[in-house]
Amino acid sequence: MKFKIILLTFTILYSLQTNAHKRWFLPNEFSVSEKQWISIDASLSNNIFYADRPWTLDGIQVIHPNLRASTISNPQYGKRKNTFEVYLEDTGTTKVASISNIYFAQFEYSVQMNEVKRIRSFDYNELISQIPENAKNIKLSKSISRLETYLTLGAPSSAVFKATGSGLELLPITHPNDVYENEAAQFKFLVDGKPQKNIKVSLVWEGTRYRNDESEITFITNEQGIVTFTPDKPGAYLLEASYKGKSPDTDKFENLHMSYMATLEVLPQ
Repeated sequence: MKFKIILLTFTILYSLQTNAHKRWFLPNEFSVSEKQWISIDASLSNNIFYADRPWTLDGIQVIHPNLRASTISNPQYGKRKNTFEVYLEDTGTTKVASISNIYFAQFEYSVQMNEVKRIRSFDYNELISQIPENAKNIKLSKSISRLETYLTLGAPSSAVFKATGSGLELLPITHPNDVYENEAAQFKFLVDGKPQKNIKVSLVWEGTRYRNDESEITFITNEQGIVTFTPDKPGAYLLEASYKGKSPDTDKFENLHMSYMATLEVLPQ
């Protein structure tokens, strides 16, 4: 099928998780000194870290300090949250990641050719197969999202932070398991493996249910893709970053949306 691809400006592009709901992982521990099981909640909610809707456990990757990959253990499926476990046995830092590629299409198709239809799929070929042969004004886009958290046994390590070169990624200068209150920390953000300026990065401290607002702190990456922040409270934080731009794969897409979310712990002095 031949069609003209034009810039997609979906207002629905990232409403697939419903409105303001945010995705998060929440481990029962971020750093430990002995080999043990870590339990992790996975949910979406308006009030971060207060479970509302379960986040899928499909395709979650566990990357160990020696870059050995494994799957999650003991998955439990609930109405408000899903839960799984990861066993830490190798000294260093383990990455837990949920990565999603979602494809969107918008096109005109009806007897009068004035009805706009929108569809989405996790599979590109499946999406294309749903577009009628005589559809017009076809608009395609792609969303790449990452949801991560980091667990450390013993001393922190950095092997799991090697960039894949795809999507929006975190390359920490300060290790995520080594962030302290009232101390400056630095994170670098990459888009398709390269430092990216002007990315909006936000941090929200736990306990939003008991505040009048989220008290979100926002930053913008500099020319080197770096943000510097000084958290003033210990506890769990949700970090979020997003990027919208042109896709290098212009034969298929013109618009690309990337998002990154991670849960990290700020330690007390």
